[in-house]
Amino acid sequence: MNSSTGINSPGARRLEIVTILVLLSLIWLVRCQRLEADPPSDLSISTDVYTDPAQYTLFAKTYVNRGDLNPFHDHRHPVFLKSMVTVLAVVVFDALGVGVWQSNLVGLLYAFGALVLFFLFVRRVAGRVAGLLYLLLISFNYNQIFYGRLPFLENAMAFYAFLAQVLVVYCRRWVWFLLAGMSLGAAIFFGKMIGVAFVFPFACFFVYRWFYDKPHWSLLRPLLFTVGLAAAALFWYFFTYAPMKEQVAGYFGEQAVSLYGSPQGLRSIDDF
Repeated sequence: MNSSTGINSPGARRLEIVTILVLLSLIWLVRCQRLEADPPSDLSISTDVYTDPAQYTLFAKTYVNRGDLNPFHDHRHPVFLKSMVTVLAVVVFDALGVGVWQSNLVGLLYAFGALVLFFLFVRRVAGRVAGLLYLLLISFNYNQIFYGRLPFLENAMAFYAFLAQVLVVYCRRWVWFLLAGMSLGAAIFFGKMIGVAFVFPFACFFVYRWFYDKPHWSLLRPLLFTVGLAAAALFWYFFTYAPMKEQVAGYFGEQAVSLYGSPQGLRSIDDF
Protein backbone atom coordinates (compact mmCIF):
# COMPACT_ATOMS: atom_id res chain seq x y z
CA MET A 1 0.00 0.00 0.00
CA ASN A 2 1.21 3.48 -0.83
CA SER A 3 2.53 5.10 2.35
CA SER A 4 0.89 8.38 1.38
CA THR A 5 -2.56 6.79 1.67
CA GLY A 6 -1.91 4.06 4.24
CA ILE A 7 -2.08 3.90 7.99
CA ASN A 8 1.33 5.58 8.28
CA SER A 9 0.46 8.48 6.03
CA PRO A 10 0.63 12.05 7.41
CA GLY A 11 -3.14 12.30 7.13
CA ALA A 12 -3.68 9.15 9.18
CA ARG A 13 -1.25 10.34 11.83
CA ARG A 14 -2.99 13.72 12.06
CA LEU A 15 -6.37 12.01 12.39
CA GLU A 16 -4.98 9.79 15.15
CA ILE A 17 -3.60 12.80 17.05
CA VAL A 18 -6.89 14.68 16.77
CA THR A 19 -8.82 11.60 17.95
CA ILE A 20 -6.48 11.12 20.91
CA LEU A 21 -6.77 14.78 21.94
CA VAL A 22 -10.57 14.69 21.67
CA LEU A 23 -10.83 11.50 23.75
CA LEU A 24 -8.38 12.71 26.40
CA SER A 25 -10.21 16.04 26.65
CA LEU A 26 -13.50 14.20 27.05
CA ILE A 27 -12.01 11.88 29.68
CA TRP A 28 -10.67 14.86 31.66
CA LEU A 29 -13.88 16.92 31.41
CA VAL A 30 -16.12 14.02 32.48
CA ARG A 31 -13.96 13.36 35.54
CA CYS A 32 -13.74 17.05 36.49
CA GLN A 33 -17.48 17.56 36.82
CA ARG A 34 -18.43 18.40 40.43
CA LEU A 35 -15.14 17.13 41.76
CA GLU A 36 -16.26 17.92 45.31
CA ALA A 37 -19.30 15.62 45.05
CA ASP A 38 -19.55 12.35 46.96
CA PRO A 39 -19.27 9.13 44.97
CA PRO A 40 -22.55 7.34 44.13
CA SER A 41 -24.01 5.35 46.99
CA ASP A 42 -23.95 2.12 45.00
CA LEU A 43 -20.35 2.38 43.82
CA SER A 44 -18.93 -0.13 46.29
CA ILE A 45 -20.15 -2.67 48.85
CA SER A 46 -17.49 -1.19 51.13
CA THR A 47 -17.42 2.28 52.65
CA ASP A 48 -13.86 2.82 51.38
CA VAL A 49 -14.81 5.42 48.79
CA TYR A 50 -16.50 7.56 51.46
CA THR A 51 -14.07 7.18 54.38
CA ASP A 52 -10.60 6.35 53.05
CA PRO A 53 -9.58 9.19 50.70
CA ALA A 54 -9.42 11.85 53.42
CA GLN A 55 -6.86 9.93 55.45
CA TYR A 56 -4.42 9.89 52.54
CA THR A 57 -4.35 13.69 52.19
CA LEU A 58 -4.79 14.55 55.88
CA PHE A 59 -1.06 15.00 56.49
CA ALA A 60 -0.73 17.41 53.57
CA LYS A 61 -3.73 19.35 54.87
CA THR A 62 -2.21 19.80 58.32
CA TYR A 63 1.15 20.73 56.80
CA VAL A 64 -0.33 23.51 54.66
CA ASN A 65 -2.62 24.76 57.45
CA ARG A 66 -0.28 24.38 60.44
CA GLY A 67 3.22 23.94 59.02
CA ASP A 68 3.46 20.44 60.50
CA LEU A 69 2.77 17.18 58.68
CA ASN A 70 1.74 15.38 61.87
CA PRO A 71 0.84 17.90 64.59
CA PHE A 72 -1.23 15.36 66.53
CA HIS A 73 1.67 12.88 66.64
CA ASP A 74 -0.48 10.08 65.28
CA HIS A 75 2.04 7.45 64.24
CA ARG A 76 -0.39 4.71 63.26
CA HIS A 77 -0.14 5.44 59.53
CA PRO A 78 3.46 6.29 58.58
CA VAL A 79 2.85 4.58 55.23
CA PHE A 80 0.19 7.19 54.41
CA LEU A 81 2.34 10.02 55.72
CA LYS A 82 5.36 9.05 53.64
CA SER A 83 3.57 8.44 50.36
CA MET A 84 3.58 10.01 46.91
CA VAL A 85 -0.02 11.06 47.52
CA THR A 86 1.17 13.27 50.38
CA VAL A 87 3.84 14.81 48.15
CA LEU A 88 1.41 15.81 45.40
CA ALA A 89 -1.27 16.84 47.90
CA VAL A 90 1.12 19.31 49.54
CA VAL A 91 1.78 20.89 46.14
CA VAL A 92 -1.92 21.05 45.23
CA PHE A 93 -3.05 22.37 48.62
CA ASP A 94 -0.30 24.97 48.69
CA ALA A 95 -1.24 26.21 45.21
CA LEU A 96 -5.05 25.94 45.30
CA GLY A 97 -5.96 25.86 48.98
CA VAL A 98 -7.30 23.06 51.14
CA GLY A 99 -10.67 21.58 50.34
CA VAL A 100 -12.55 18.50 49.18
CA TRP A 101 -12.23 19.20 45.47
CA GLN A 102 -8.53 19.95 45.84
CA SER A 103 -8.10 16.64 47.66
CA ASN A 104 -9.95 14.81 44.90
CA LEU A 105 -7.88 16.66 42.31
CA VAL A 106 -4.82 14.86 43.69
CA GLY A 107 -6.45 11.54 42.85
CA LEU A 108 -7.57 12.81 39.45
CA LEU A 109 -4.08 13.99 38.50
CA TYR A 110 -2.56 10.62 39.37
CA ALA A 111 -5.36 8.58 37.81
CA PHE A 112 -5.49 10.63 34.61
CA GLY A 113 -1.72 10.53 34.34
CA ALA A 114 -1.78 6.75 34.80
CA LEU A 115 -4.47 6.48 32.14
CA VAL A 116 -2.37 8.45 29.63
CA LEU A 117 0.76 6.44 30.42
CA PHE A 118 -1.05 3.15 30.00
CA PHE A 119 -2.44 4.37 26.67
CA LEU A 120 1.13 5.08 25.52
CA PHE A 121 2.11 1.58 26.65
CA VAL A 122 -0.80 -0.11 24.86
CA ARG A 123 -0.18 1.88 21.68
CA ARG A 124 3.48 0.86 21.69
CA VAL A 125 3.00 -2.86 22.29
CA ALA A 126 -0.37 -3.45 20.57
CA GLY A 127 -0.72 -0.70 17.96
CA ARG A 128 -2.78 2.37 17.20
CA VAL A 129 -6.16 0.68 16.99
CA ALA A 130 -5.74 -1.04 20.36
CA GLY A 131 -4.64 2.25 21.94
CA LEU A 132 -7.64 4.14 20.61
CA LEU A 133 -10.00 1.33 21.60
CA TYR A 134 -8.56 1.45 25.13
CA LEU A 135 -9.20 5.20 25.35
CA LEU A 136 -12.72 4.82 23.99
CA LEU A 137 -13.64 2.07 26.45
CA ILE A 138 -12.15 3.76 29.49
CA SER A 139 -13.72 7.14 28.72
CA PHE A 140 -17.08 6.18 30.22
CA ASN A 141 -16.12 3.29 32.47
CA TYR A 142 -18.23 3.79 35.59
CA ASN A 143 -15.73 2.60 38.20
CA GLN A 144 -12.77 4.22 36.48
CA ILE A 145 -14.51 7.59 36.55
CA PHE A 146 -15.28 7.61 40.26
CA TYR A 147 -12.28 5.76 41.63
CA GLY A 148 -10.16 7.99 39.41
CA ARG A 149 -11.53 11.07 41.18
CA LEU A 150 -10.36 10.03 44.65
CA PRO A 151 -6.84 10.21 46.14
CA PHE A 152 -6.38 6.49 46.70
CA LEU A 153 -2.83 5.20 47.07
CA GLU A 154 -3.57 2.83 44.19
CA ASN A 155 -3.80 5.78 41.79
CA ALA A 156 -0.29 6.90 42.69
CA MET A 157 0.89 3.29 42.49
CA ALA A 158 -0.57 2.92 39.00
CA PHE A 159 0.97 6.19 37.81
CA TYR A 160 4.54 5.29 38.75
CA ALA A 161 4.20 1.64 37.68
CA PHE A 162 2.89 2.67 34.25
CA LEU A 163 5.62 5.31 33.98
CA ALA A 164 8.14 2.50 34.47
CA GLN A 165 6.39 0.50 31.74
CA VAL A 166 6.54 3.40 29.30
CA LEU A 167 10.23 3.98 30.01
CA VAL A 168 11.25 0.38 29.33
CA VAL A 169 9.28 0.03 26.09
CA TYR A 170 10.06 3.45 24.60
CA CYS A 171 13.60 4.18 25.77
CA ARG A 172 16.85 2.58 24.68
CA ARG A 173 19.47 4.42 26.71
CA TRP A 174 20.54 2.51 29.80
CA VAL A 175 19.99 5.39 32.21
CA TRP A 176 16.24 5.25 31.55
CA PHE A 177 16.13 1.67 32.83
CA LEU A 178 17.66 2.85 36.10
CA LEU A 179 14.96 5.51 36.35
CA ALA A 180 12.30 2.94 35.41
CA GLY A 181 13.38 0.73 38.30
CA MET A 182 13.22 3.69 40.66
CA SER A 183 9.77 4.56 39.34
CA LEU A 184 8.51 1.03 39.98
CA GLY A 185 10.06 1.27 43.44
CA ALA A 186 8.11 4.48 44.04
CA ALA A 187 4.94 2.68 42.94
CA ILE A 188 5.51 -0.16 45.39
CA PHE A 189 7.04 1.54 48.43
CA PHE A 190 5.50 5.01 48.21
CA GLY A 191 2.29 4.10 46.41
CA LYS A 192 0.91 0.83 47.70
CA MET A 193 2.78 -2.36 48.53
CA ILE A 194 0.45 -4.52 46.43
CA GLY A 195 2.32 -2.97 43.51
CA VAL A 196 4.93 -5.67 44.10
CA ALA A 197 2.76 -7.71 41.73
CA PHE A 198 4.17 -5.57 38.90
CA VAL A 199 7.58 -7.16 39.41
CA PHE A 200 6.37 -10.34 37.69
CA PRO A 201 5.36 -8.81 34.31
CA PHE A 202 8.55 -6.74 34.27
CA ALA A 203 10.56 -9.91 34.87
CA CYS A 204 8.69 -11.62 32.03
CA PHE A 205 9.43 -8.66 29.75
CA PHE A 206 13.15 -8.79 30.45
CA VAL A 207 13.31 -12.57 30.00
CA TYR A 208 11.45 -12.27 26.70
CA ARG A 209 13.79 -9.56 25.43
CA TRP A 210 16.82 -11.61 26.45
CA PHE A 211 15.71 -14.70 24.53
CA TYR A 212 14.19 -13.05 21.46
CA ASP A 213 16.23 -9.90 20.98
CA LYS A 214 19.73 -11.00 21.97
CA PRO A 215 21.67 -9.15 19.24
CA HIS A 216 20.21 -5.84 20.42
CA TRP A 217 19.74 -6.57 24.10
CA SER A 218 22.12 -6.25 27.00
CA LEU A 219 21.88 -7.61 30.51
CA LEU A 220 22.96 -4.18 31.68
CA ARG A 221 19.43 -2.86 31.14
CA PRO A 222 17.63 -5.28 33.50
CA LEU A 223 20.57 -4.98 35.88
CA LEU A 224 20.21 -1.20 36.04
CA PHE A 225 16.44 -1.61 36.40
CA THR A 226 17.04 -3.90 39.39
CA VAL A 227 19.53 -1.43 40.86
CA GLY A 228 16.94 1.36 40.59
CA LEU A 229 14.30 -0.79 42.25
CA ALA A 230 16.72 -1.79 45.01
CA ALA A 231 17.70 1.84 45.57
CA ALA A 232 14.03 2.77 46.09
CA ALA A 233 13.61 -0.16 48.49
CA LEU A 234 16.71 0.85 50.45
CA PHE A 235 15.52 4.45 50.69
CA TRP A 236 12.11 3.24 51.91
CA TYR A 237 13.77 1.07 54.54
CA PHE A 238 15.66 3.95 56.13
CA PHE A 239 13.04 6.65 55.48
CA THR A 240 9.83 4.81 56.35
CA TYR A 241 10.46 1.46 57.97
CA ALA A 242 13.48 1.95 60.26
CA PRO A 243 12.13 4.98 62.19
CA MET A 244 8.81 3.22 62.98
CA LYS A 245 9.31 -0.53 62.57
CA GLU A 246 6.46 -1.57 64.85
CA GLN A 247 3.89 0.72 63.24
CA VAL A 248 4.88 -0.14 59.67
CA ALA A 249 5.00 -3.88 60.41
CA GLY A 250 1.63 -3.64 62.16
CA TYR A 251 0.06 -1.93 59.17
CA PHE A 252 1.31 -4.53 56.71
CA GLY A 253 0.33 -7.27 59.12
CA GLU A 254 -3.25 -6.01 59.01
CA GLN A 255 -3.20 -5.80 55.24
CA ALA A 256 -1.71 -9.25 54.72
CA VAL A 257 -3.04 -11.39 57.57
CA SER A 258 -5.47 -10.02 60.09
CA LEU A 259 -7.82 -7.12 59.30
CA TYR A 260 -7.94 -7.31 55.50
CA GLY A 261 -5.70 -10.26 54.73
CA SER A 262 -6.24 -13.97 54.47
CA PRO A 263 -9.12 -13.98 51.94
CA GLN A 264 -11.97 -16.39 52.46
CA GLY A 265 -10.72 -18.48 49.57
CA LEU A 266 -7.53 -19.29 51.43
CA ARG A 267 -9.26 -20.40 54.63
CA SER A 268 -10.96 -23.54 53.39
CA ILE A 269 -11.42 -25.63 50.29
CA ASP A 270 -15.16 -24.88 50.31
CA ASP A 271 -14.58 -21.12 50.40
CA PHE A 272 -12.02 -21.44 47.61
